[in-house]
Amino acid sequence: MELKVTVRNVLKTSVILLSLALAVIQVGELIQLYHSQPTSTLYINAHANLVRPPAFTICPRPSLFSSWMTDLDRSQVGLKPGDFWSMVRKVKNTTAARVFQEWMFPPNQSHWEAIVPAFLIGTFGSSGEFDTTMRNGEVIEKFRAGNGAWVHRAFYTYIDSRDSFRGDYFKCHTLVLDKAISRMFATRNLHCTHLRFEIALGDVTDMMRPIPPLVDVFIHDPREPYTNLGFFHGVQVSVANGSIVSVAIRPHRTLLVDRKDQPCSSNENYSYNTCMERCFWDAIQSSPDVPCLSPLLLPGGINATKPDCTTASEEDEQLRIVFEEKLRLLRGETCNCPKGCSITNYRVSEDPNAQVCRDSLQSLSIWPLWEQATAALIFSFPSPRIPQVTERLALSVEDLWSSVGGIVGICLGVSIISLFDILEQACLYSFKIVHRRFGKTTSDVKSNVLC
Repeated sequence: MELKVTVRNVLKTSVILLSLALAVIQVGELIQLYHSQPTSTLYINAHANLVRPPAFTICPRPSLFSSWMTDLDRSQVGLKPGDFWSMVRKVKNTTAARVFQEWMFPPNQSHWEAIVPAFLIGTFGSSGEFDTTMRNGEVIEKFRAGNGAWVHRAFYTYIDSRDSFRGDYFKCHTLVLDKAISRMFATRNLHCTHLRFEIALGDVTDMMRPIPPLVDVFIHDPREPYTNLGFFHGVQVSVANGSIVSVAIRPHRTLLVDRKDQPCSSNENYSYNTCMERCFWDAIQSSPDVPCLSPLLLPGGINATKPDCTTASEEDEQLRIVFEEKLRLLRGETCNCPKGCSITNYRVSEDPNAQVCRDSLQSLSIWPLWEQATAALIFSFPSPRIPQVTERLALSVEDLWSSVGGIVGICLGVSIISLFDILEQACLYSFKIVHRRFGKTTSDVKSNVLC
């Protein structure tokens, strides 16, 4: 009988230990899963009558005013950008950056109109409508009505690092709107007359090459300014001189979770492009190999610590190092900037009402007098649905504690039942031992009394 009890107690003890081991293993796996931060994705289509407009970055290429070239030999055609700028530096006896800064196109807003729409933003032309700030190569013109701003910046494209000055300067103009646009402009073709850009390109130089002037328009998140360093993500639309392009825009929003393996910034005003560009120019200016740096290339948020380049050789060395640092940046060797947790991408497609808009703009009452020297871009928001992808943690702290509690509760329930059974058997066994000893002692006392 005692052997059976012992075997049963051993089995019950094994059950308790096994339950405890399983609980520890399952809790450990849950904690490991929680630390890996698994996510689930929720996709919804939000309905909106007001649309937050994207930023529009307009880059005329080439970006030089044609009248400055009167003292150059215009008979030389077909030159590459590097050959062109080499001749410019030789004739002007200065750096290409200084020449470009003096003659970059356009020098003022009279070369285009932006009607987005007229009663909300108005047409742009008078300098009195702006509060202007200038720093380095960036000029910011804020609308006094508080509806947005123009941001003007110069850039440089390095084409070939083996030859001296194998690249090209160009200028971009970004329109940032601070008010939402009503979707009423997507109906009755109102966007044809109210949501458009008209850009006069008649005075843009051909840079001695038989290439007609065109405009690259980038549609992007207003928080992520345009840059040509390789990490900018925007939709590019090219508008040639004398053409009318009509596009439909649809914003797509993504909300990410800040995870340890994939961190992101939850600050709504955070800009990944700004962080990366600041890191890039800090690395350039901290390099002892950089003899000088043209402030024309720097954004307004960077403090210039290098002197301006004054000779062609200094300019070539500066641009060579900038090109090499750009390659390292693209390989991810220099900066540690997280992405933003809130990302807005813009999908651009052909406007289904494009032909109607072309017919409307080509009427005498709307289309400008310089028709053959103007490019137009029309945009609309035809769909009221805004797709949104929301990333969520699949296992929160509350879920973790709930799961741990369930595992511990089940295993503990099994263990308690078995433990009470063991305690019961132990108590009975102890009682039997005490009873036997007590009974034996009583018997001995009675025997002594009888004797």
